[in-house]
Amino acid sequence: MSKADISTTPDLSRDIGNPNATNQPADIGPLTTATDAWLSVLGGLRVTIIDDKSKKTVWVGQISKKIRDPQKFLLNLDSEVDSATAKLLKSFPPGSKSK
Repeated sequence: MSKADISTTPDLSRDIGNPNATNQPADIGPLTTATDAWLSVLGGLRVTIIDDKSKKTVWVGQISKKIRDPQKFLLNLDSEVDSATAKLLKSFPPGSKSK
């Protein structure tokens, strides 16, 4: 490469065939548009059991679920929460065996 090949001055030409011309758009390849958009939400339920006398935490249970269709989930919110609660409480009380 010679010194003539290196320049700090931008090429201001309007030459469509010159990839170094400043008026040329960036080559981003074929333009595509997204036809689908995916949305997911992470829902969670946490239950903390505290001993009334000692005020100490006895048990903490937590469960989460990736919700792929939030609108459908909201339509079935009661049954979804009931199902998650039942699954979460299978390990309560502490030391019990899961069913």
